[in-house]
Amino acid sequence: MKLWLAVAGPDRATALKAIEAAWVDSLDEESRQAAGDGVIDLEAAEAACPACGHVFDPKAGRCPDCGLFLGGEADSQEADPQEEGSG
Repeated sequence: MKLWLAVAGPDRATALKAIEAAWVDSLDEESRQAAGDGVIDLEAAEAACPACGHVFDPKAGRCPDCGLFLGGEADSQEADPQEEGSG
């Protein structure tokens, strides 16, 4: 599921802070600590998703539990939604 939020340019920073604060508040303590690390080793055998805390093989490029895109091998297969239909 994708959600889009339209925010006026001057309100962008405030909106991002509010969204991040709501997200952090929704995490349990273990997930909050994993998210706080902020760095994922895409070459590691396994890693905790910074969004949901699910442990998985980061080489997949996407968390199988919540779908968070992390890059990696799947990076070259992802299309930028901003570029679709333009040109």
